[in-house]
Amino acid sequence: MKSVTHQANVRWLGATMLALVAAVACTARPSVSAASGTQPASSTPATNALKKTDLTYADRVAWRSQLQWPQDCESSFDYPDKSFAGIAFFELSTQHYLVQVTCTLGAYQGTYVFLALDESHSPSTSRLLSFVEYEDSGEPGPNRLQKSEAKELTGTPEFDAGKKQLRLINKFRGLGDCGYLATYAFTKDQPDLVQLQAKLDCDGKAVNPHDWKKMNP
Repeated sequence: MKSVTHQANVRWLGATMLALVAAVACTARPSVSAASGTQPASSTPATNALKKTDLTYADRVAWRSQLQWPQDCESSFDYPDKSFAGIAFFELSTQHYLVQVTCTLGAYQGTYVFLALDESHSPSTSRLLSFVEYEDSGEPGPNRLQKSEAKELTGTPEFDAGKKQLRLINKFRGLGDCGYLATYAFTKDQPDLVQLQAKLDCDGKAVNPHDWKKMNP
């Protein structure tokens, strides 16, 4: 009787030891992600992982997946030279950027949209900017320039990195003898029209747009 009981105890002890060894082995085994050296994918990839200089068309595609500028702009951007990205980044302040996206280049000036990119927190955020602009009504008088608001701008943009200002030269015709020059400053990443210059008479005399008459915006 004692022999049977002893054998039963030995079998129970052996089974218990096997279970313990299996549990330790499972605990020590690395997870799939750790074994492969990869990390779980983030639901919102950080935009600061994408480069902002020496851009190609492939970089444009990557940035659009993050910034999502309008489809109308992207659809009109079609250039065979894939070395041209048509996107530029200008620093407004630490981790805050003005993003300039080319929609078309046109014969003598292009169309663009601009976004404010904030990378000061995670995930980063961006928004499409709206600008105050003016259109020539063609009617003589003090109200010849009509104020409007637009998300897509036409002209030739220039960014002053020192003053953190965007200038847009909008020529009324290819000769460049008339048009307006709008200067925008940025407060909390929002564009403010701070100066408007114009030459409304298309008289065939081309003058440097920076010398055009200052108007009252």
